Amino acid sequence: MSVDGVNYPATNNGNGTWTLADNTLPALTDGPHTVTVTATDPAGNVGTATGTITIDTVAPNAPVVNPINAVDPITGTAEPGSTVKVSFPNGSTEQVTADPVTGVWSVPNPGGLTNGETVTATATDAAGNVSLPGTGIVDTVAPDTSSVGFTVDAVTADNVLNAAESTGNVTLTGTLTGVPADAAKTVVTIIVDGVSYTAIVNAANGTWSVSVPGSGLVADTDKIIDANVKFTDAAGNSSTVTTTHAYSVDVTAPNAPVLHPINAVDPITGTAEPGATVKVTFP
Repeated sequence: MSVDGVNYPATNNGNGTWTLADNTLPALTDGPHTVTVTATDPAGNVGTATGTITIDTVAPNAPVVNPINAVDPITGTAEPGSTVKVSFPNGSTEQVTADPVTGVWSVPNPGGLTNGETVTATATDAAGNVSLPGTGIVDTVAPDTSSVGFTVDAVTADNVLNAAESTGNVTLTGTLTGVPADAAKTVVTIIVDGVSYTAIVNAANGTWSVSVPGSGLVADTDKIIDANVKFTDAAGNSSTVTTTHAYSVDVTAPNAPVLHPINAVDPITGTAEPGATVKVTFP
């Protein structure tokens, strides 16, 4: 028998098996090694078999355990193809094989997890080496919205949508302040005439904006904009703040103004829709 080209004596057991005595081989380093076994019968015929063995004494890195909430699956990453064992505070365990390419793994949430508890995971590779445990802390508390300020601005300068404004898109704006410190994701949704629009949030100046069709504002039966902002933390817990804003629509043109008789010197007078801005054009 030879390992990496170095010969070692083996014993023929006479029953079709052979044995290499303990401590014959030196300690092999991690990695692949070529093993060749040669047998010679009484007639001098020689048979040879060659194979590769891989020595692996290195344990995988501790698995990564993603943030955990009370209901969603427990997920994370580990050495690709390794066997991941997840242990829960109640003593139960789940075992799963990490994806052979990405190392992603997932096990069902057992339920009953409480805030602050610890879930651990170990990875065992194909050689049987076991990693140190990775840990995840259970977080069941949704982001605190007590300091959130959330408003919707006037839809136009006078908060009244006129005929010209209704024909195109209208940019709705508002403010968003006091975002919870643990909010990993913030989504502002505006609902106009039953259609939801996702706004762009500018965290730097505490504002949001979204473009909606003016026709939708006209068609909305109650002329009220419904708005909500949803905060989601790293563990997937979420909380929502809602607000509304009422507006008016006036797409009917006023009647033509009435001009009183005009002479060469007196002021030009007449009547028009109360409060309307009258533009008088001269020859």
